Amino acid sequence: MSVPHFAPETILFDKDRRTSMTEENRNALVQRNDRLIRDVIQKAEKECKSAVALIAMYGSFCTGRYSETSDLDLFVLMRNEDGYKACVTFILDGIGMDFYGVKWEWLEEEANYTTPYLAKLIDSKIVYCPENADRERFEALREKAKSILTAPYTEDDLHRAEAMFGEAERLFAKLMRERTFAQSRKYAAGLLNCLFGTICVLNKQVFKLSVRDRFTELEQMRFVPRNFKAVTEEVIRAGTVKALRTAAEKLMRAADDCFAEARAVYAPKAEKKEPTPDDLKGTLEEMVSNWQHKIHRAAKEKDVFSAFDATENLQYILDEIGENLDMPAFDLLEKFDAEDLSAAAAQFDGALSLYAKEYEKAGLKPNVFDSIEAFEKMYLG
Repeated sequence: MSVPHFAPETILFDKDRRTSMTEENRNALVQRNDRLIRDVIQKAEKECKSAVALIAMYGSFCTGRYSETSDLDLFVLMRNEDGYKACVTFILDGIGMDFYGVKWEWLEEEANYTTPYLAKLIDSKIVYCPENADRERFEALREKAKSILTAPYTEDDLHRAEAMFGEAERLFAKLMRERTFAQSRKYAAGLLNCLFGTICVLNKQVFKLSVRDRFTELEQMRFVPRNFKAVTEEVIRAGTVKALRTAAEKLMRAADDCFAEARAVYAPKAEKKEPTPDDLKGTLEEMVSNWQHKIHRAAKEKDVFSAFDATENLQYILDEIGENLDMPAFDLLEKFDAEDLSAAAAQFDGALSLYAKEYEKAGLKPNVFDSIEAFEKMYLG
């Protein structure tokens, strides 16, 4: 049984962390790791050889940024559940160790860059692999992840980060509603963890170092929320629910600005085009059909909710249509007055009149009839 020996001179060390370590201590750590690796391989071959595809190490002893208290990061890639027989958690000389099991399907998902924590796939070193087919399969996943990370940045990469940011927004919403400090702090912790991953993915990077180096890695990235470290510490130091909410809001606003900066680079808004008949056909009639009579009835009956609902729906469809078309902007919700529903109805009609002019500019005429016979003549021919 041959076990690779990762000698200190073969690794690029972090000088700041090894200054207090003697050559004797460094050699002792390497010998300890070699022995532990041999133990895990022996266990696998004795009790579950057919269930273990490979064993690999990663983390600080691969990057060189280790200290005397660093643990050995080792994982067992399993073909089936029996592979867990080679996995173990223990404490050795005061240092916790966790040699854990990994399934192929987990790595296959991660190879699609679903997480920025890819050290075990990207930077790991295989220390045991009896079947060449398993090695090739693992290396193919490694290359797949690397190819995604090294490919030119596209809108799809931005959308991947935006999807992760959605989870941060969900946690932020929970935090803003929570009343107890204990649970608020749990949501804040989840929010921080989510934002770290989101920002890393926004930059199409992976975290390779330990938690204590997290900000060091972020400092090398292009898109990072302003004052991210300071505001993160503000969240952590917050001692009340109110202080947590204030700090978390500051953090999310900084993250919003960070995403806006990235969108401006990788997904700039296209110049709006002049509306064509196909862009607008039928939309005016739809607006009248769905909401015009409803808002007038709501105004007459002083039904605030129905009036607001009609205004909100008209605002939504106008925004959606005008997103890519060169048209006037409408601000119906800003000007909606719940105490004056007649004015809200008049505002609604005014927006439709202005929109009708856009119809005319596009060469359209609304389908308006004063009798069913006139409709039938147009519709049936």
